[in-house]
Formats: sequence, structure tokens, C-alpha cells
Amino acid sequence: NYSQKLVIPGALIFYRSETGVPINLLNNESGLNSQLALNNSEAQLEYKISSGIKAQLSPFRKRISLLQGQGEPDFIYLYDFIKTLTAFYQVDTLRLEKIVDIKKKTDLLVIAQPKTAFSEQEKFKLDQFVMNGGKILWMLDAMNPSLDSLIQKPAMLALNYELNLEDQLFTYGVRLNNDLLMDLVCNPVPLSVNSSSSGEMQFKSFPCPYFPVLVPDSKHLIDYSIESVKTTFAGTLDTVAKKEIRKTVLLHSSELSRLVFSPWVIDFRELHKEPDQSTYTKRNLPVAVLLEGKFSSLYKNRVTDEMASILRDSLKTPFKEISGENSMIVIADGDFAINEFGKGGVPMSLGYYRYSYEDYRKPSYFENKKFLLNCIDYLLGNSANIETRGKQVRLRLLDASKTKAEKTKWQMINLSVPVILMILFGAIYFIIRIRRFSKL
Repeated sequence: NYSQKLVIPGALIFYRSETGVPINLLNNESGLNSQLALNNSEAQLEYKISSGIKAQLSPFRKRISLLQGQGEPDFIYLYDFIKTLTAFYQVDTLRLEKIVDIKKKTDLLVIAQPKTAFSEQEKFKLDQFVMNGGKILWMLDAMNPSLDSLIQKPAMLALNYELNLEDQLFTYGVRLNNDLLMDLVCNPVPLSVNSSSSGEMQFKSFPCPYFPVLVPDSKHLIDYSIESVKTTFAGTLDTVAKKEIRKTVLLHSSELSRLVFSPWVIDFRELHKEPDQSTYTKRNLPVAVLLEGKFSSLYKNRVTDEMASILRDSLKTPFKEISGENSMIVIADGDFAINEFGKGGVPMSLGYYRYSYEDYRKPSYFENKKFLLNCIDYLLGNSANIETRGKQVRLRLLDASKTKAEKTKWQMINLSVPVILMILFGAIYFIIRIRRFSKL
């Protein structure tokens, strides 16, 4: 007879209160195998405990809002991202048509994959949010290819989104290009190759340049310990010459990249062919950029005295033409925070990708979640979290199958080697003793 106990590692942190902050010390996320989960749990131990202590010392968490009302994905697609944020911040939603002063509602606004155009009134609210110190994390698509559409049919026509944000982003120091990035450093997709003798369809992994894998190489704190991130139908950015704005490229393409433009036919059947490397001549194209400095308002010199009076006296939100020291991050991939789904529609961990080159049925893992948390912590002034989160601990775990197969061999070695060494030591000592005393 034997019994089993389920042990979940965790902790409660108390400080001047009977209500403790619970901490789950096991990173048992959807899609992660047990060894990787154990390794991540060990690496994140210091970060989780320090975050719990900070939560007790600072009970008033900063506020993050996710923009809604512009065709953004349903929350189920952002499930893991939102769940992760709620552990450290107050998370809510925000609709521009229902609010006047965004800064009273939130400290940071996440704009993830909007699909409909922003009106001038909505852009004005975003602009004044930035002028008054509000932070924005933009995740934008310039073109509209959809993986869901390609699952239903092998090809689709990609066209531009009309978001009406070009002038606003340009004023802040960056341009969202109307293009689609293709990169030979990319994730694979499984495609049918032929049928087996049993009639079953055979699949093989092929590189998909529409799914670039980006490897950050900047020395900036946000990129600290980030190995690689995955993207889906990403675009590119250009920085604009503005002396008052500092630009840092956080993510960029590889040295084997190309750009395609609207209208563009995406046909996955073409992936069966070997890509022509001579067409991939672009390199290091920016995909994510950090902007820091004093931003000028898009509506500078455009607000009438009458409107300024209404804003100041009636709405109690005086118009500002320039911000104080502020920052924002623009990512040219609206899918960057989207999680995949497992069996039964269960949301997987952000960064999980269901295929790999070795075996199309074996998943791969990327650090999109860590990168986004680094971005948010940096924007909100919690840079200390980035270093503790980025701590890496590599556990030297045993191969379970090899251990089982060689169990008897290693048991015999562990039992016999110490005995043999003791006998050899005794024999050598005896011989030395005989030789020493035989000379007397």
C-alpha cells in the first residue's frame, strides 16, 4: 500500500495586516513541459517573492487599461497576457467614446491590434493622455492578413488597415509602414507532402517567412535576458528625426529579410518551394521601438481659443501642447500578445508555438510574455523587476528514460567502487609498511 500527496509550492507574505499576499511558486503554465516548468519556477523564485513583498508595501497598484471599441480581439485571445498582468497591476478596459480624461482612469493604455479607424476626437483624447504623462503600449498591424482565414483556405489577399494613426505616430517620432515583413529566420508550419500507403496524409515542417522569429541584441534593459520572440504577420517601423525624442530599437529582423506591400497574395502552398535567398536582401528592419522624451501634441496650433476655454473651464482638462519627460513603445505586430489554444479551446501560455522544425507535433517556446512585462515595468518605472525576472537558473535534470535503463549499472558502480578503492588503499599502505620496516 502506498499513498500520494499533491504538494503545490506557494507562500503567503504578511505585513501589518491579517490578509497575506498569496504567491504561487510553481510556473505550471499551459503548454510547458514539466522540466521547463521546474526550471522557470526556480529562475522566477526571487522575482515572485520580491513582487509579493512590494505588493504588501505598496497596496495601491498602478492601473493598466486595455483599449476596446476599435475592433480589438476578444479577451480570450489575450487571456494569458491579462492573467499575468493582474498579478501585479490593476487591470481594466477602456472605451474612448465613454471617457473624457484617460489619465483619471489609467496609468498605462494597451492598444492591441485595433482594426477600425480612430476618429479625430478619439485621437485627441489619446494625445492629451500622452501630454499629461500617460504611457501607451501600441501593438499595431498595418496590413490585415489573418491566420484564421488561411486555415479555411490556402491563400488570401492582404490589404492595408485604415487606422488613421499615421500622423499621430509620426508626430511622436515613428512611422508604421504599410508593409509585411518576411524573414528566413522564422517559425515553421506543417504542410501536407503526400499520402502514406495506408491512405493517411503525411505532414512536414516548412519555414514560414511570414512568422519571423526576432532575436534582440540591444543593450537596453527591456531586452535583458530575452532570447527570442515570435511574431505573426509583423510589419516594420521607421524612426523620424526629432531631436527631442530618443529612439531605441528593441526588436528588429534578421539579415535575411524582405518586404512586401499591399495588395499582396499570401499563399501557403508556395512554402513547399525553397525560398529564393537572393530576394531577402534587407537587414535589421525595426519591429519594436521605444520612444522617450518630451512629445509634442498632434494638435499643437490647431486648438481654437474657444475650444481651449471649454477644455479648461468646463471639462477641467486644460489643453497641453508638449508633455513632460514621457515614454511609449510601438510594436509593429498586432498579434504579439495573442495566445494560442490547445485541446478543447484551452488558452496556452503566451509565447507557446505548437510546431517546431524537429517534429511538427512538438511545440516551441518564446519569450513574448517576458518581453511585454519588461516593456510595461519599464514604462511604469518598475525597472528593478526586470533584472530579477531575467535571472536565469539552468537545472541539470536527469534523463528519466536513461536513468531507468542504467539503474542497475550505476548501483553496482556505487557499491563496488568504494570497496575496491578501500582494498587498493589498504594494499598500498601494507606494501609501503613492509618495505619501510624491512630496511631496519
